[in-house]
Amino acid sequence: MKFSNAESNEVSGTSFHGQTITASLRQLKIAFGRYDGNCDKSYCTWVLRCEGTVSSFGKTKTYEHVFTIYDSLAMFYPENSPEQRIVWHIGSFEPLPTPVLRAIMDKIARL
Repeated sequence: MKFSNAESNEVSGTSFHGQTITASLRQLKIAFGRYDGNCDKSYCTWVLRCEGTVSSFGKTKTYEHVFTIYDSLAMFYPENSPEQRIVWHIGSFEPLPTPVLRAIMDKIARL
C-alpha cells in the first residue's frame, strides 16, 4: 500500500465512522509527514490518500481511499506532548477497509 498527501478539497464531506488509531504526534509526523494545523475541528490533521491492490479469488482489484487523521480537539495541544500516545480519529467517506487500517497501524508500529 502506498500513502501520499491528498488535497484538502478531496476530503470535503468526510466524517468520523468510529475508526481510531492510537499513536503519538511524533509517530504520525514520521509516518505521514507534515500535518495541516489550520483546521477548525482539530489542532493536527493529516489529509492522506492510500492506493493499493487487493487479490481475492484470482482477481485483482485496485483501490484508492482519501481520508484524514485528526485529533478532534484533544484535551491538550498535541505539540506540547509530542511523545504522548493519544487516540486519533479517522475521517473518510465510508469506513476504511480492514487492510487499509492495518497498513496505517503497521506503518506506525514500525517506528
